[in-house]
Amino acid sequence: MINQQVFEQLNSILFKQKFENQIKNMYPTQKNLEFKFIVLKKIETQITKNQKKITKYWIADETGSAFLNLHDMDESAISPGDVCVMVGAYTNLFKGMMNIHQGKNGIFKKVSEFDLQYSTYPNHSLKNWGNDQQTTQI
Repeated sequence: MINQQVFEQLNSILFKQKFENQIKNMYPTQKNLEFKFIVLKKIETQITKNQKKITKYWIADETGSAFLNLHDMDESAISPGDVCVMVGAYTNLFKGMMNIHQGKNGIFKKVSEFDLQYSTYPNHSLKNWGNDQQTTQI
């Protein structure tokens, strides 16, 4: 059971108006990110060799867009237009693209729908990060 102090602290994080991290400032190898975004589109779902499900989404905030990978998450809980907050996220580079992931102890929470200004350009996941640039159809 979560105590009242932890609950209040969590709510203050999830429902604050401004977040320090924005997609335009993200780069591979960052940790402990917290940010607010809107889900634009589900890209694909893959099953790993270990039978883990990874679902890739295209997300955006007012500064740009990126790809978000969610591990073993119920896909029906997330839809295009959902405004979400993620706390404890990290970024990595995979096949030349930056991806955002929910950390092991991270929090992912839907907070509203269709009420966030966003920009799809630039897509920071497709930025040339110094490795082989891979083009992905969105």
